[in-house]
Amino acid sequence: MYLVLLNLHLAALVRIVQVYSEKQKLFAQAKTEEKQNMKFSQFIKNLHREESGQDLLEYALVLAAVLAAVFAGSTTLAGDIATALTTINGKITAAIG
Repeated sequence: MYLVLLNLHLAALVRIVQVYSEKQKLFAQAKTEEKQNMKFSQFIKNLHREESGQDLLEYALVLAAVLAAVFAGSTTLAGDIATALTTINGKITAAIG
């Protein structure tokens, strides 16, 4: 189950990166003419104002953090479940035998 969730999160992360890349390409194409006519100093002044793609990148970083937490938690949880099942198996075997 955790592997399925991990695969879904990884697929979502890949899609976010693809969308971010596509958005950056479209933005670059739209701004090409404008930037060609703009002086270098004006470009530097406006560079810090452009925030396109930052929200998407932030979501990708949060998703990566969640993936890391799920992956770390899944290994611990798998061990706990295996221990619990072994204990239950031992109790059932003792009750039957």
